[in-house]
Amino acid sequence: MKKWLVLLLILALALCLLCACGEDELQDGENVIAVINGQEVGDTVYNFYYNYNMDSISGYGLEEGSDLQKYFFSNVESYAWQTAIGSVYAQLACEELGIKVTEKDIDEYFDANFRAYFQTDEDLQDWLTESGYTEDEWREVIKSQLYSERFQAHLEEGVEISDEDIAAEYEANAANYDTRRVSHILISAAEGEASEEEMVQAELTARGIIRQLDDGADFAELAKEYSADGSADNGGVLDYDITREDARLVPGFVAGSWALENIGDYSEEPVKTEFGYHIIRLDSEKIGLEANQEEIAAALREEAVSQAYSDYMEDFISKSTYERVLEFQYWDGSGDPFLALTGGAPAEEGTEAGDAEDEAADTEEAVKEDVEGNGEEGVSAE
Repeated sequence: MKKWLVLLLILALALCLLCACGEDELQDGENVIAVINGQEVGDTVYNFYYNYNMDSISGYGLEEGSDLQKYFFSNVESYAWQTAIGSVYAQLACEELGIKVTEKDIDEYFDANFRAYFQTDEDLQDWLTESGYTEDEWREVIKSQLYSERFQAHLEEGVEISDEDIAAEYEANAANYDTRRVSHILISAAEGEASEEEMVQAELTARGIIRQLDDGADFAELAKEYSADGSADNGGVLDYDITREDARLVPGFVAGSWALENIGDYSEEPVKTEFGYHIIRLDSEKIGLEANQEEIAAALREEAVSQAYSDYMEDFISKSTYERVLEFQYWDGSGDPFLALTGGAPAEEGTEAGDAEDEAADTEEAVKEDVEGNGEEGVSAE
């Protein structure tokens, strides 16, 4: 089975366990965390997201009892709460709209996306056992997924994106839509690290490579031979869409990428950045309203559907009754949107953590740098 589908369904399983709260009683061992429209809500989904996110930050090295630790733990509780209670309201909204999912719908989805990936029923049962969930539980996942898709389809029916809307969006934000893809060769000479002699030698090497290109040498082969960037093994190709004002890459590299006129052109002069000297080749581009029309239409449609969802759910939740029963260890409950929408306290964020928020952002960024790699070491602005 495709890994993305398995991951999607595993996450959806947590949602569906609470989404059925309008019909089912609490499961054995569940504790009540909220009461919505007089119906008790169990803690299954809240605990899932709480534990999942606690595991995610376990490697941050947070000092026990520190403000930073309390800040992260508070955010975990807040996120788990809003995700769990949000799933309850989503299911209730579907019921109000008359959106239905039949057993036949579930059968067809299960056969196409589960059974079809296994040669025998025994193989399927072995996988179900390994997944930790029964077929009935997966079918509940499918039910939840189909409800979600049909709710979105319902919202999309009321969204119309005109050519005028697309043209206006492009005119206002062309720099964010027009993109180029390039290959490059980096001759390393990092500012503050390379000596003056090394800087001169790096520039001479870059100029020598340009002369080889002028003589008909293969760019990809030269990249593999000379480039100090992680893209060298791929012939210097950067699998990356570069916008006109791309803040994710160093400014000099962005400017050098957009200075080229035609597909296949390469830098006539070495492009200097803080990493050294680059020779950049323009591989492809997507420029203009027509080239970006589908992407812009999709972005506007997604934005409109998201706004429609927010408007609908805000109105729907405001008409409900909501009582928060769970007592949190770290989160003080400020910023609870459900409480605000149902006439409780305003959704204002607490400030007890002080400078912990800024420190948390630095910590998260440091962790990302440790665990992520994109093969663009010599162009990234981060």
